Amino acid sequence: NGDAWVRDCLFNTAGDALFTADDDGRVRAWARSQDKFALTAEASHSHRVWCLALDEGSSRLFSAGNDSVIRVWETASLKKLNLYEGHGSWIRSMSLLQDGRVLVSGSEDQTLRFWRTEGGRCFRRRTGYARRVFAIGFGSEDVLVCGTGDHKLVKFDLGVDEGRSSYFQPGRVCQRRRRGEGV
Repeated sequence: NGDAWVRDCLFNTAGDALFTADDDGRVRAWARSQDKFALTAEASHSHRVWCLALDEGSSRLFSAGNDSVIRVWETASLKKLNLYEGHGSWIRSMSLLQDGRVLVSGSEDQTLRFWRTEGGRCFRRRTGYARRVFAIGFGSEDVLVCGTGDHKLVKFDLGVDEGRSSYFQPGRVCQRRRRGEGV
């Protein structure tokens, strides 16, 4: 990748394709051939790319970074398919619901955004963080956790609550323990 730092990388399930996101604003696709990887496609953002998410079911790769936009690419050619706009600052993290229907992004603008992957519409926006949202992860189809710059982990219960389907039920906030404070 030259002189650029790799900020994120992920493999497909089969392990024969690798995708990287770099400081130079590039997203790259690599194919595995025996013990080596060969560059097969390359695409660009206008600034650093921080994070990637892969939806193998629909052959889509999502990338985001300092240009505050989520780009959607076709995985084989990295042909741009869509653009999701709405964040007011750098996007630091993304995670895709296992079924590929919902993408969640976290930003320096102190928000979480929930996007429908078909069409790219933002259908929920969560604000109120004192600092940026750094990390997002789905624990299952029903649980989302995000880590924020104010030293908190926030858990969301996704799914059905009292007969209503909801993708946004804030749950418990956990303070990060400081070194030496026990488990």
